[in-house]
Amino acid sequence: MSILLPISLCLCAFTSCGGDDDDESSPSSSIESNLPEEAQSYVGLWINQGSKGYDWLFTGDGVAKAFPYDRSSSAFSDEGVGYWTFSSDTDILATTIGSWQWQVTLTNEDVWTGVSLSTETVQTFKRDESSLNYFLAFVSGTSWQENTDSTLIFGSSDYINVSSSSSSTAITISNNSSIYTGKTYTLAIDDDDEESDYTFAYSLRRRKKSGTKYYYSTVVGSGTVTLKNPTSSTSAKLVFTGYINKTLSITSF
Repeated sequence: MSILLPISLCLCAFTSCGGDDDDESSPSSSIESNLPEEAQSYVGLWINQGSKGYDWLFTGDGVAKAFPYDRSSSAFSDEGVGYWTFSSDTDILATTIGSWQWQVTLTNEDVWTGVSLSTETVQTFKRDESSLNYFLAFVSGTSWQENTDSTLIFGSSDYINVSSSSSSTAITISNNSSIYTGKTYTLAIDDDDEESDYTFAYSLRRRKKSGTKYYYSTVVGSGTVTLKNPTSSTSAKLVFTGYINKTLSITSF
């Protein structure tokens, strides 16, 4: 399964533009300490099981993203970024996005249910265990940088055809993407079916147009990409190997 992620790139011709001393070999799954201990079990990607509201990503440093419930496949286009917390004294899970706060009535590591304090409706959310879906939700709308001449920006989701001979669609993470050469590219991410890691194979592809449709069939280069510190909105890193040989730190969530 390939996921196509058009991105804005200025990556010094995709080669390393200097040394990087980060020798981490695996992504950190530790949760940062500025949330109450009782809130830690809510860190992750939660999928709305009803017909109204949003899906939610809660990071370990108290930042939240909301995603439209009404979306196709696994596309993630965030509706807002804010803060969140949970208090065991009141059983209230609160966010600063819109008026979304819940009185939690049931919770375990896989599911939680709460009464919306604004709509007085009951909503249930199920944890998404897919590391790929978490990756897509996490990077949606983010910016990354190695230095001032080496940046990467993910936009929002839209849908495109994979090839001119196929009517299938794939997820994208940018509506308009270009690099300094003026060419438009996309990043195709391959799901390796490993639910517990954040390393994926990628291929960088050039965008082509046939009639009114765009296709991403020409592979420019390939390698792997790893999301390090995946619960942090401030210290996460994207480690690329292969054609893009870089470690980039998150600059905007």
